[in-house]
Amino acid sequence: MTRKTIALDIDEVLFPFLPDMNKYINSIFGTSFNLEDYFVYVFEDIWGGTKEDTARLINKFSKTESYKKIKPINGAQRGIEKLSKENDLIAISNRPIKIKEETEEQLKLFFPGKFKKVFCLGGEKHYSTAPIPKVNICKQEGASIIIEDGFRNALECAKAGIPAFLFDYPWNKNKTVNQERITRIYAPHWRNLIKHLF
Repeated sequence: MTRKTIALDIDEVLFPFLPDMNKYINSIFGTSFNLEDYFVYVFEDIWGGTKEDTARLINKFSKTESYKKIKPINGAQRGIEKLSKENDLIAISNRPIKIKEETEEQLKLFFPGKFKKVFCLGGEKHYSTAPIPKVNICKQEGASIIIEDGFRNALECAKAGIPAFLFDYPWNKNKTVNQERITRIYAPHWRNLIKHLF
């Protein structure tokens, strides 16, 4: 049997970045943001300020103990174990290239030997958009599907003929998913994804 390549996002697909980042923001500014407030995954649109402000805040958060203690989303380790038996897995993230080494270590710690390649596309800064579209990497690597939480990435892949499985979150709820190659996966995400794929 020929092994297929499956592409996976990292934050909010493998690891729950935003819940802890949100707690950090609330602790600094005395705000009371919750996940339902994130109608987009562009943090300055929620917090206010500029992209540079967002970059500085995320950079500070990435040095905290809270960030270092983030564990995989419930069911992700079991799901990755199942997927990796018959597929080659690649991780594609908008994380900045300067934390690629830390990202690879994080994946090795919780998903040892499961990812063939890791791509960090976010340039030099913690910005919300990637200079290299994920669809380009998916085509380059011959990915048969992508597992995402970002609607734009899912849509670009779907339009290129790569089926996308979109984890349902507040920031993509108001997006239409009547594209034939986009499947919305509701919580518990990993349990429902594996049911759908197997």
